[in-house]
Amino acid sequence: DYFGLYGTDTFSITDKLHLTVSGRYNVALVRLAGTTLDRTDDTLVPGNLDGKHSYRRFNPAVGLNYNPTRSLGFFAGYNEGMRAPSPIELACADPLHPCALPNAFAGDPDLKMVVSRTWEGGVRGRLSDAINWQAGVFRTENSDDIQFIASNTSGSGYFQNVGNTRRQGVELGLNGKLDQFSFAVNYSYVDATFQTPFAASSAANSSADVDGNIQISKGNRIPGIPQHTLKLRLGYQ
Repeated sequence: DYFGLYGTDTFSITDKLHLTVSGRYNVALVRLAGTTLDRTDDTLVPGNLDGKHSYRRFNPAVGLNYNPTRSLGFFAGYNEGMRAPSPIELACADPLHPCALPNAFAGDPDLKMVVSRTWEGGVRGRLSDAINWQAGVFRTENSDDIQFIASNTSGSGYFQNVGNTRRQGVELGLNGKLDQFSFAVNYSYVDATFQTPFAASSAANSSADVDGNIQISKGNRIPGIPQHTLKLRLGYQ
């Protein structure tokens, strides 16, 4: 169950400068119920999946827009957000009872919610009445980010709060219409890195140490997030 109470308002400081302030108070309730069979020394032992988890946080946001002309505008902003752990993550969070996702879960410890803090800024404008462009930079800091960690048991793992992560980069865009054609070109560069050291078990990996662990250092890239993304769209009506 997810509940939210929010409000927003925009203040026109001048006819070209506008300030937007908003906030949202979130309440997330995750309830688990059921039973499981945990394997201990080749013996199946009944376990309990029941659990009640609650997460609450106020998330503020502020944005500033300055439009010196009708064809040029600057923007900057700061916002915070939260993500409650999913039931799957909560049911697979014990290093002593790793899960063979997605079909084996156990009654496990609580996880912290992920909190994001984002700074962004940029400029946008018009090349003509039918063609728009924009460019921006951003940085998002996630605290208590959640990652799936492989365990020493082959094919199994568990979810864990791994500290801080960072995603920062640049976004460029161009879109418009030419007669019956519409088009959009968007490019993004994302530098996604871990900011808190931790150890991940992966004995079969060539970079593992003598204990079968990979030592994650501050600044290591987060796998699975492409640095460069280019999206092209063409429409005809």
